[in-house]
Amino acid sequence: MKKQEIKQDPIRDYIVNAYNYFADNKSILYTSVGCVAGLLFIFIFINNNTSKKLMKSNAVSSSAQNFYIDSEFELADTKFEELLNGNYSQESINQAIIYKMKDALDNNEDINALSKQYKFKSSDSFLTSLYNIILGDYNYNNANYSDAVNYYKKSLYLFDEHPDVLIDAKISLIDTYLLMEDISKAKKEIDSVDEEALSIQSSTKYKSFLTSISSTMK
Repeated sequence: MKKQEIKQDPIRDYIVNAYNYFADNKSILYTSVGCVAGLLFIFIFINNNTSKKLMKSNAVSSSAQNFYIDSEFELADTKFEELLNGNYSQESINQAIIYKMKDALDNNEDINALSKQYKFKSSDSFLTSLYNIILGDYNYNNANYSDAVNYYKKSLYLFDEHPDVLIDAKISLIDTYLLMEDISKAKKEIDSVDEEALSIQSSTKYKSFLTSISSTMK
C-alpha cells in the first residue's frame, strides 16, 4: 500500500482525529470514562442485589410450600407472612398470596381483605389462572354467579395448554352457567372440552360431572 493511500484511509484518520481530540480535551475523556465506569458499577450492583433477592425469595417460598405440603400449617403461615411483609421478589409474594387466599377459602373465611391488602401482579400466566380460580370459587360460594363466571373465564385462558390442571375450573364454570339457567353457554363450554386431551383421572372426573348434570341438560 502506498503512503498516499495510507494517509487517505478514513478509518485511520478517524482514530487519529479522535485521539487528538481527547488529548486536547482530557477533561471530557476523564468525564466520559468516569460516567461509563459509574454506570457499569451501578449495573453490577443492582444485578447482584437482584440475584441475591431472587435466591433468598426462592428459598423462603420453597420452605413455606414444603411446610404447607407436610401439613405444618403454622410454620407455613409464618413463612408466607414473612414473604408478604418483607423485601422479596414479586412472584414469591404472588405465591404467598395464592396460598393465603386458598387457605382462607378452605376455611370459609372472607378473602376480600387479603385481596385488597396484598396486590397480586404477576407476569406468570399460570399463577394468574390459579389466582382467578380462587376468586371464582369465592364468588361461587357466595352466590355471586356473574362475578364467578368472569373469574373462571379469566382462569381458563390456558385451558388448552393445561387441561388437567384447569378441568376443575371448567367444571365450575359450566356448573355456574347451569345455576344461572344459561343452558346454551353451558353447552358451549361442554363442547369446547377435548376429552382426548385429558388424563384418565381428569377424564373420569369430567364424565362423572356430565353424568350428574345430564337431566339438567335435556
